[in-house]
Amino acid sequence: MNFDSDIVIGLEIHIQLDTNTKLFCSCPSKSSNETEEPNTRTCEVCLGMPGSKPVMNKSVLEYAMRLCLACECEIAKELIFSRKSYFYRDNSKNYQITQYELPLGNKGVIKLSNGKEIRLTRIHVEEDPASLTHPNGMQNSKYVLADYNRSGNPLCELVTEPDMTSAEEARDFMKQLISIL
Repeated sequence: MNFDSDIVIGLEIHIQLDTNTKLFCSCPSKSSNETEEPNTRTCEVCLGMPGSKPVMNKSVLEYAMRLCLACECEIAKELIFSRKSYFYRDNSKNYQITQYELPLGNKGVIKLSNGKEIRLTRIHVEEDPASLTHPNGMQNSKYVLADYNRSGNPLCELVTEPDMTSAEEARDFMKQLISIL
């Protein structure tokens, strides 16, 4: 790796997958109206209730695989999901189901418009957490509201190596990624 520049940029990007249902249950992943009530698109799996059994949405795997192939990644021969434990108010389960240890795609590349190759470390699938609202703004709210409608929506996390050396390269990278998506 060559660090001739004072600026070194690597990115971690979360890409929402446009599926009809969530990653591990049959709850709708999108709202059917503009004024959706909080916590109406949830189930035992989304909320991590004891005894609930996740079943993977096959279209998530298809979309994620297409992204990996478009980015010239090496594809894993087996899929392994883990429970990444963390306690925060946006996650009622206190864990996130993710492929962090063994990602679906490794060692990909996205070329900038000038031909420079930006190496991808990994692309993996994981769940989105809930959305949080601070009713009086972050500094002034005495409480936080959690809406679990988004919890369990499928994401691809794409991680680059620190190959970019300017904001312009990072912007170009995002443009190239958007064109792939």
